[in-house]
Amino acid sequence: MSKDYIGDVFSVLISSERLKRLLWYRPENMLTETPDPLSSILPNISDDEELNWRVIEDRILRNSKTDDLVDNEKCRIYLYLGSRDRTDNMSIASQKIIIDLFWHDIFDEDNRSELVEKELRRLLVGKRITGIGKMKYYDGGLINAPKNYQGYRHVYEVGSFKK
Repeated sequence: MSKDYIGDVFSVLISSERLKRLLWYRPENMLTETPDPLSSILPNISDDEELNWRVIEDRILRNSKTDDLVDNEKCRIYLYLGSRDRTDNMSIASQKIIIDLFWHDIFDEDNRSELVEKELRRLLVGKRITGIGKMKYYDGGLINAPKNYQGYRHVYEVGSFKK
């Protein structure tokens, strides 16, 4: 398997129409007639090349810069490498891959964080995506977030050759 851990995981994430819809579209609201983000009424993001790349470039990032969130109402994930730890195996290390999820308070209306978490697990856990073996969910927890936002860190783990 590849050693481009972030690139490999990023490719999986950006291929998910469901994930892009959850990160881009606002929660369902009867008063404003905003449909459910997964509704077939809304256009598929992947079908519109310009929109697709706008969503990817704004909502699925390969860094942890959050300073532009304060003045916006977004749901966004950040993907980056975590620690590389020893294992009992002399040849294998444990590489952590971190996905931070930040969501504006308006996205709490439909429990967006839970929906995104379920999609991340569906896409990643138990799959051979990168490194050695199948990806595992390692840990998760609340993290500091900008004003009017909440944050949660998801830590995944995959095997890596020691070299």
